[in-house]
Amino acid sequence: PDEASLNREAAKKLLIPEITVDTFLKLGEGDVHVVIDALFGSGLTRERPLSDLMTKIILHLNHLRSTGTFVLSVDLPSGVDATTGAVSNAAVNADLAVTFVRTKAGQMSHP
Repeated sequence: PDEASLNREAAKKLLIPEITVDTFLKLGEGDVHVVIDALFGSGLTRERPLSDLMTKIILHLNHLRSTGTFVLSVDLPSGVDATTGAVSNAAVNADLAVTFVRTKAGQMSHP
């Protein structure tokens, strides 16, 4: 099985719900208390701008955070270049980012 399948199965075992993009984009204030941002790996670069859909998802996630949802990013916030810290079209404004293996240079760079 591929990595996405393994992650999906692990989430199911932990009773972490998986929802569709359409359902996510309909969530409002108070509908969700915690969101785990794991949209991309650390390979996202400024040369590969986010699609319109990914930008819409990130902007909605930031809106949910502004209304009290806690946002945890895995490795680094989606939309941030791991090497330079540059932001693509948009970036997740996470409450906390948990990184693995090593600190990414982009985590220490502005913005």
